[in-house]
Amino acid sequence: MLTYRDYKFFYPCSDFKSYLKNVVWGTIKKYSRIPYCTYMCIKYPFLYPRNRFTGTHRANVLSNVTYNLFEKSILDIGITGKLVKDKPNKINTYIKFLDTTVKLLEDAKKLRINNNIDSQDFDLKPLMWKDDKFEIVDMELTFAHSGRPLIVLKLKTVDENDNTNYGFSYYSVKLKTNKCKYRLYQVVKWIDEKILDKIFILPTFTEWDVVEPGWNKAFGKQYLKELKKQLKKDKMLYKWRITDIKEKFGTFRLYCNYGSDELYNIIHKYEELSWNTCIKCGKPATYTSKGWISPYCDDCVNKDTPDRYTKRTEDNKNGYTENMIY
Repeated sequence: MLTYRDYKFFYPCSDFKSYLKNVVWGTIKKYSRIPYCTYMCIKYPFLYPRNRFTGTHRANVLSNVTYNLFEKSILDIGITGKLVKDKPNKINTYIKFLDTTVKLLEDAKKLRINNNIDSQDFDLKPLMWKDDKFEIVDMELTFAHSGRPLIVLKLKTVDENDNTNYGFSYYSVKLKTNKCKYRLYQVVKWIDEKILDKIFILPTFTEWDVVEPGWNKAFGKQYLKELKKQLKKDKMLYKWRITDIKEKFGTFRLYCNYGSDELYNIIHKYEELSWNTCIKCGKPATYTSKGWISPYCDDCVNKDTPDRYTKRTEDNKNGYTENMIY
């Protein structure tokens, strides 16, 4: 476990009390869940946490440390394209921000991004679909809500008669900003993935932990039992993987790597059931929230903001109104 001195380096805090609360108590709570999570993963093997792309287990013992070191040693710059119709009189081929410069090379096929420590050339062929369909007419710098810089290349079709509304992928360039911290980041990441992941095989969480409390209380156990029963019939109990669980448009969404018709019928059944179940306590839903659409019961509606909810009636059982999403 990190010492107080380490904690102050990785997670700046005001006093020792914050350290005890955020690190020591947080660590105790995390590892106290091992018996319960192990039991659940033995009973329902598909709940064992794995990477959705590689299928490997990640203990994430030093995930917070590696993330903070990554943020302190790497500048993540986004690159994308934007379709425009008009060509400006003067093309901007050079951008400077902080200690970083971005330059469009003369052949207009690469971006050179550099600072005092690192330099990288980004190939624009994948962005421009590997053909001569577009020409770069300008580029600009914007910033995302997170503060991440984004280079937007303004592209115009070579064919004047082409009125297709093209879209462009998002790419990322990771520029080193601190060599020492970057090397430390690589070492810590290697230790976390190659050593600690092999030691800490017992889970401290499960794939089911992200389920909303109301839905989990109302039908969580029954949902898991039906999934397990069907997976046994399909002979996929130990191969089936949950790739994502989330709430979307007020319903329980479960995504997976395989599904028979019978299995998807179970998933769709509980997706429909979740719409009529309070997301917070599990009681029958009587209200629908506006904006971020979710089902709520009478007790869980925020009485201070009644205008953010629509009452479900016999004539309007879903609680839908015009301009629900804004």
